[in-house]
Amino acid sequence: NLIRELVLNMLENVDPSKVPNNDAFRYADLYRQAGNLEVAQQLMERAVETAKTPDRKVNDTLQLGRIQALRGNVKEAIKTVRSTFDSPPRDKAPILLFVLYEFVPASLGKDAELDAEIGQVLEGAIDQHLMTVVDPELENGQAFLEASPKHLQNAWRKLFEIYREAGRDDLLRAAIEHKDRIDSDQGEF
Repeated sequence: NLIRELVLNMLENVDPSKVPNNDAFRYADLYRQAGNLEVAQQLMERAVETAKTPDRKVNDTLQLGRIQALRGNVKEAIKTVRSTFDSPPRDKAPILLFVLYEFVPASLGKDAELDAEIGQVLEGAIDQHLMTVVDPELENGQAFLEASPKHLQNAWRKLFEIYREAGRDDLLRAAIEHKDRIDSDQGEF
């Protein structure tokens, strides 16, 4: 594919060990796109360790989880993604979107025994989303609030599908009750 070729050409003369820490996340993503997941993971681990802001750390940790999942280390990826759930409310904004649109597709089906647990990560990400604090006066805060109902709807739908396909009717029933409690507390999404 053309993008992969372009990325490979860009990285041809790059020594990953000499990539500055503040650029490690950028290069990790390039290596991921080029298909070199081992180097991508090494760089993203460095990015997480040296992140200068809580927002950067959350984003890089989520990206590290995706790379781990793409490498087949789903159990490790689940642990990595869940570690972002301890973030302060102002830093939780990327969690649900990342889990729903990046982590779940990268993880689901790699180890059928873990699919229900991936669903539990998604369910936890829904809770994280509901705890997120944004400034409604700022453009990105307004965008978050406007898009939130649609993303939550997509997340619940995907969660129910995961539990159903994993044959976990117990988790499905509990998730439906969870959603019903949230809907009654906050109004329907």
